[in-house]
Amino acid sequence: MYPFNPKINILPGVLIWQYDQTKALGGLIKSKNKWYEDIITQTYRDWYNNVFNLLTANDFGLDVWSIILNLPLSMGNEPDSPEKKLWGFDINPPAAPISNNQNFNHGNFTTTGQGFNLSTEEKRFILRLRYFSFVSRGTIPDANQFFLKVYPEAGYPGQMYLVDNKDMTLTLFFTEDPGDKLIRILQVYNEALYNLIPRPVGVKLFITIL
Repeated sequence: MYPFNPKINILPGVLIWQYDQTKALGGLIKSKNKWYEDIITQTYRDWYNNVFNLLTANDFGLDVWSIILNLPLSMGNEPDSPEKKLWGFDINPPAAPISNNQNFNHGNFTTTGQGFNLSTEEKRFILRLRYFSFVSRGTIPDANQFFLKVYPEAGYPGQMYLVDNKDMTLTLFFTEDPGDKLIRILQVYNEALYNLIPRPVGVKLFITIL
């Protein structure tokens, strides 16, 4: 694969040798070439680094990738049922002794609004997992070879690897604890059917920290 080169040089194709020594025309062409270098070339270079290249994309570029890969970058728990009795106190309790919020002895905590915000590197990591799930054959060796590279690059400790349990289940192992947040991210996206870990249909995924 050839490296991306946004550089534009119009001098060889425009200023032929007969006019190479003309100061006015030569100066005009060189000024035009410098404008291309400062404006056009830098624009393409920034676009490549900040948007097109998933390895270097900024938050805006990662938002673009999330649309391309159909993967939301914010996930959370579904709101509680309206019938669920919640823990807390009503600011303006009704006249009747029945309240949506219950006292300390009867109520439950709510999951409404709970979710997680992803850092730039966390967004990049899950988008790379998503991209891999689209372009790979989905085999265990291919997945582990990819994990061996991408997992440390995301800044997580140890290694992650996938094992086929031979019973329609897979286990994703972490040699060191990557933190509750990453485990939660993988679980939530898996439950929402955004398969970040390649696996065939009908195969269940377990996550284990060694």
